[in-house]
Amino acid sequence: MKKKLVLGVLLLSQTLMWAQGPNQTGRYYATADGTKGKSLKTALHQIIKNPDVDSYDQLWVDYKYSDVGRNGYIMDLYSIMSYYEYYTHQQGVVKVTSGNAGEGICYNREHSMPKSWFGGIGALPMATDLMHVFPTDYYVNSRRNNYPYGTTSGEKFTSYGGFSKFGKSTNTAYDGLVFEPNKEYKGDLARVYFYMATCYEKDIPTWTSVTSSASNKVQEIFSGNAHTPFVPWVMELLMKWAKEDPVSQKEIDRNNMVYRIQGNRNPFVDFPGLEEYVWGKQQQKVFRYGSYAGAHYTSGTITEPTTPFDASTVKASKGTQTYEKVDYSGDLELGASYLIVNETHGQGMGDIVVISKKTQRSPMAVEINGDRITTKFNTGYSPHELILGGKRGEYTLYDPATGSYLALNAAATQLDVETSRSSNTAKWSIKFDKGNVKIKNVAFPEYFICYNTTASNPRFSTCKSSGRYNAYPQLYKKVGSLRDATAIDNPETEAGSPAVEVYTLQGVKVRTAASYAEAMENLPQGLYIVNGKKVRVQ
Repeated sequence: MKKKLVLGVLLLSQTLMWAQGPNQTGRYYATADGTKGKSLKTALHQIIKNPDVDSYDQLWVDYKYSDVGRNGYIMDLYSIMSYYEYYTHQQGVVKVTSGNAGEGICYNREHSMPKSWFGGIGALPMATDLMHVFPTDYYVNSRRNNYPYGTTSGEKFTSYGGFSKFGKSTNTAYDGLVFEPNKEYKGDLARVYFYMATCYEKDIPTWTSVTSSASNKVQEIFSGNAHTPFVPWVMELLMKWAKEDPVSQKEIDRNNMVYRIQGNRNPFVDFPGLEEYVWGKQQQKVFRYGSYAGAHYTSGTITEPTTPFDASTVKASKGTQTYEKVDYSGDLELGASYLIVNETHGQGMGDIVVISKKTQRSPMAVEINGDRITTKFNTGYSPHELILGGKRGEYTLYDPATGSYLALNAAATQLDVETSRSSNTAKWSIKFDKGNVKIKNVAFPEYFICYNTTASNPRFSTCKSSGRYNAYPQLYKKVGSLRDATAIDNPETEAGSPAVEVYTLQGVKVRTAASYAEAMENLPQGLYIVNGKKVRVQ
């Protein structure tokens, strides 16, 4: 008999068995199963729409996780002469002047689908959708401006080594100016455009392709049709590029990371050639997410939680522990332990205290060394650990020391408690903004958790706006704070030899193998639980 495998996140969750999709996607695409053509695209739209995007400033931080290559440098789609380090070579950190302007100076944020086409930087979520906003060479990006992609001889500009080009289109169907990326990334960008056409299916018919100069309007690349939003020559070019430049491991890794950050995926990366099912020669073929022809993965079964994680199932503890700063959404882990901190004043959120008849949280001193804190917790005058529960957009923050959830039970500046995790007053959205964390209440979204620095009674409370006295806090995660990994028993095969079980940090089993080597073979980059221990795959 195999021993039963128990993971903390699944202790009280119902489970279902489903065919496994690619890249550990489980049943993410299940509702598109059995559809085809136009109906398939709309089904995919329903799955990936409304991404939980970060702010424009936070994208700089996100790039550290989504776009730094194994050589430690930013992966630049437009230039091969750039060796950009995260942060050090960001536009703004590097001051661009007329004296140093040129390729290889710094990188900035490039909207592969220009933001002017859909309404500018204020048009959310598309303006900060990480799926299509890449880090690229500042100078080459400026030459591309907001012209469409196409093929050109590059008579107006050619980047170092002929890597990318800008000039008059060589396509007989279009005589305007175009930017031609290198063949290494043509498929990447084509699949991003397929993603945009699908994610924003209801919006894209209203988009208009214009250059930065109103007097220099380019020929329209949009058709005004929700299903086939690009004019024929653009659609043909994108389909050609996608076929000639197949999905790479870089795309798979980035897609997985974007999913961790904003909660949606690019199906055209997960299912290579899917564009043929939507717009091409396979439109009459039914899509099957668990047995897709052409995708290189093994079908199988996974155990997937079907209810929000109940943080109160995590046992209360106390003592001394080390915590590490969190600065992006991908490091939010259900069942993990966190401290809410104000770095400026060296304070962590502690006991319940009543000030002016309002429930608040008292500050407890912590010593911050770099991005780490080592402190006692849940004991006397020390900060309280909070266990992350719920689900994306509706997280709960459970305090085992008090047996309650952080809550805001009325629209007032206080930080209350709630014994039920089902109330919206005990649910929070959590987003990061260049080192700070914005924890907003679901019932009263205009309020966020803040550190109130009023001299007479500094405390953790809720505020409507940051300012002189009210500051956004920071979030620190317990080092090695995996969801009760010790609750995983070591399963055995029927023959009695140890079996190797591999789980994602989200509690999804992705593989059972006879040996450790087989279990780790061809896993995408990331953190996994292998027989109860956290393992990083590089």
